[in-house]
Amino acid sequence: MRYKELVVHGVVLNLPFSTVKFQDQEVELTRNEFRILYYLFLNVGQVLSKENLTQYLWNDQYYLDETILLVNINRLRKKLEDIGLTDFVKTKRGVGYYV
Repeated sequence: MRYKELVVHGVVLNLPFSTVKFQDQEVELTRNEFRILYYLFLNVGQVLSKENLTQYLWNDQYYLDETILLVNINRLRKKLEDIGLTDFVKTKRGVGYYV
C-alpha cells in the first residue's frame, strides 16, 4: 500500500501520518505545523501572506494575534532544523512565507 505524500525540494510530507521526512530523518508535526507546511507545499514558490495563512489555518472566525502564527512557524522551523532542513520555510520580510 502506498501512502499519499507531497514532495518539494526532496522534502516528503506524509499526509496520513502528519510527518515530514528529509533524507533519513523524520519528525511528527502538530496539527497546525502540518497545515502550515501542507499549504506552503500546495503553493510552492508563492509567497503566502500572514493574513492568507491565518485565514487558512483558523478560518478567521475570531481575532487571532499575528503572534500565534509566528509561534507556529517558529516551532515548525525548529522541527525542520532538527532533521537537517535549515531555512526551508523562508520569510519575505513584510510580505509572508514560502518554500
